[in-house]
Amino acid sequence: MIQTADLRQKAIALIGQLSPEKLSAVVQLLECLAEPPQQNSTSAEEVQLLWHAT
Repeated sequence: MIQTADLRQKAIALIGQLSPEKLSAVVQLLECLAEPPQQNSTSAEEVQLLWHAT
C-alpha cells in the first residue's frame, strides 16, 4: 500500500499539471470530500457531474 506522504506528493505533482479550469473542479471535489460525513449531502453522481462539467 502507498504511504500517505507518497500519496500527498503524487497529488501535489498532479495538481501542478492541471489547467485552471480543471484545478477549479478538483478544488470543489476536494472541498466536498473534506466535509464531515454527516454534513456531506453530495452524492457520487453529483460529484461526477461536477467533475465532467469542466
